[in-house]
Amino acid sequence: MEKKEVIVDSELEGMRLDRYLRKNFKDEPLSRIFGVIRTGDVKVNGKKSRENYRLLLNDKIIIKNLFQNNLEQFEKIKNKAKKFEISKNEFKKYQKMVVFENEDFFIVNKKEKIPMHKGTGHKYGLSEVFKEIYKSENINFANRLDFETSGLVIGCKNLKFLRYISQKIRDNEVYKKYFAIVHNKNKFKEKQNFN
Repeated sequence: MEKKEVIVDSELEGMRLDRYLRKNFKDEPLSRIFGVIRTGDVKVNGKKSRENYRLLLNDKIIIKNLFQNNLEQFEKIKNKAKKFEISKNEFKKYQKMVVFENEDFFIVNKKEKIPMHKGTGHKYGLSEVFKEIYKSENINFANRLDFETSGLVIGCKNLKFLRYISQKIRDNEVYKKYFAIVHNKNKFKEKQNFN
């Protein structure tokens, strides 16, 4: 019987076992994923684990009966996927938007009329461009801004930092400040209503 072995690195550290499997075997029904965990076809460090087990650095995951069809499916999708086309000048424009960077994250000063993701009428957005800039599919943005809105967005270089900063945002430990520019001849009082 074929099996897949994975050693947990810092990208996966802290992730729940079931979430890891759901992320990597998207075509499998959730009931099947929970079934292979219960039957022991997925083991961590040679032992059966519960679905809510949090992965530790250097844990060894052994997976049976899930991966073959998914790997074939992944290869087909990967081969069909077309790279988006972007000019060198446009590429450099996006690179210049980075105002801060370290090994875990980068901050982008997004201009207005730039989408966060590809979609209707847009072949690419910040997400696709920065995955290409950093040559990594693990690039994710922790916050988003509307197409018409400019401002700072946090790009995460790894899943561990994405989980960390997302929790800080949920716990209101990241300070947000919004400005609106209006054109009006009438005088008005400044009003602040921030949480």
